Amino acid sequence: MLGTINPQIVRIDSRAVSYPGRNHVVDLTCRVTTDGRRYRSVDFTDVTRVLLVFPGTDPLVVVDSTVAPTAITWADDTLTVDLSAYDMPDAVLPSQIIVFDVEHTLGQVLVDDIDLQVHFDFRNINTTGAMPPPTVVVVTEAPIDGELYARKDGGWVPHPPYLTAADGDDLYDALGAAATAVSDHELNADPHPQYMTQSEGDARYDASGTASGAVGAHEAAPDPHPQYATAAEAAAAAPVQSVQGRQGAVVITASDLSLENVDNTADADKPLSDAATAALALKLDTALKGASNGLAELDNNGKVPLSQVNDAVLGQMSYQGLWDAGTNTPALPGAPTNQGDYYVTSAPGTQFGLTFATGDWLVANGAAWGKVDNTDAVSTVQGRTGNVVITKDDLDIEETYTLAEKNKLAGVQAGAQVNVATNLSQGTRTATAVPITSSTGSAATLSAATTTLAGVMSAASLTKLNGIATGATANAADAQLRDRTTHTGTQPATTVTVADSGGYFVGETVEAALQEVGVMMGDVSAALDAINGEVI
Repeated sequence: MLGTINPQIVRIDSRAVSYPGRNHVVDLTCRVTTDGRRYRSVDFTDVTRVLLVFPGTDPLVVVDSTVAPTAITWADDTLTVDLSAYDMPDAVLPSQIIVFDVEHTLGQVLVDDIDLQVHFDFRNINTTGAMPPPTVVVVTEAPIDGELYARKDGGWVPHPPYLTAADGDDLYDALGAAATAVSDHELNADPHPQYMTQSEGDARYDASGTASGAVGAHEAAPDPHPQYATAAEAAAAAPVQSVQGRQGAVVITASDLSLENVDNTADADKPLSDAATAALALKLDTALKGASNGLAELDNNGKVPLSQVNDAVLGQMSYQGLWDAGTNTPALPGAPTNQGDYYVTSAPGTQFGLTFATGDWLVANGAAWGKVDNTDAVSTVQGRTGNVVITKDDLDIEETYTLAEKNKLAGVQAGAQVNVATNLSQGTRTATAVPITSSTGSAATLSAATTTLAGVMSAASLTKLNGIATGATANAADAQLRDRTTHTGTQPATTVTVADSGGYFVGETVEAALQEVGVMMGDVSAALDAINGEVI
């Protein structure tokens, strides 16, 4: 990469005077410095153009590498100047060198003849080139007054609307370059060395005489082409004896070739056989392809295009895009015109007397707008969309159940536990009931027994039971118990009270009564002994 340079940081080995020598060729090795002491080589790898200017010449000599690519070349850190083709002035010429690269398309000054001087000494050259050195003419600017000017005799002259032939010649050859070039061309013995003259071509073509000798031998040969038969040889070898059994000037007809049924009419007028006509009658006219009462076409996928499918199949539905129900965007009229057009709601709102949620469809029936409510539609099942089939794995069910097992399970209360002990506790009792509380189920109340239903013993019943002596019986009715004849066993007389019988001893004990009887009988002790312990 060349980088940014200027003459103040450049050092060239041939700094003062360069002596091109006998061949006009000189090498200029260039280095640059950043601190004035240490130098590095200049890299000319990316250089695209070099100008070598000799400012002391008139006209100005300028060598351009793009015009004369062999005059200035470069490699690595060296510029090679080869002016051997030019007749340079016999003098020491100062120079200026300008280099161009991709980063500096307008060029950079390498040698300016002020900070860095490189002079070329052409005084001791034994041989010189034939061409004059390339020059440029520096001209002043034309007057700026709105008129048209042309160069003539080294100056500017008003340009007439049309030029005379002489003016044109003068204008065309103002610098003499054209005339000089034409003169040099005409004076050159061989101005086009890349082309051969007729004599050069002839000499080169038959330099050894082989071509002319070969042509002469070919023409002198009696049969120069033995691979071909002469007319005589052909007639002798295979003469035609007859054609189609006929001799003389035979004219072949279609019948000779069994082509008598061939009609030489134009293709458009040729008749068709009955079989061809019948086969063509079964073909579909191309005008009926995709047309009414014709046949539907197939696309490149072998499918019938939707444009040719019956509306009844398509359901006459045509998706029109998304629609904002809040702002009616895109703006839709109150009465639709295209039946089957539908929009998918992108934002909720109320329009046309209908309330829409996101995802609802606005459908045109040809006269009014309708709504397809998709708000409650199932969007996914078990995280899946499309035609979803639920299996027991989706529901975390490891086994399936029989109908009997299902009925059994239905009879088990939710939360029921297996083989868990139930703790029963007694609540606060009343005189007629005992409440029972369960640790695993519902509480219950045990009611008092009745004369017809079993139950717990009430407090009253227990009191009554406590008043009955152990072993007491009630094996007879009250009337039977009152019947003295049914009494057995003994009972102290002191415990028996005589009832009112309308007679004697009312309210007295049996013993007292018996005493009175004894008095009357005169032997009370005997009477008491006789009845002591008996029930009266």
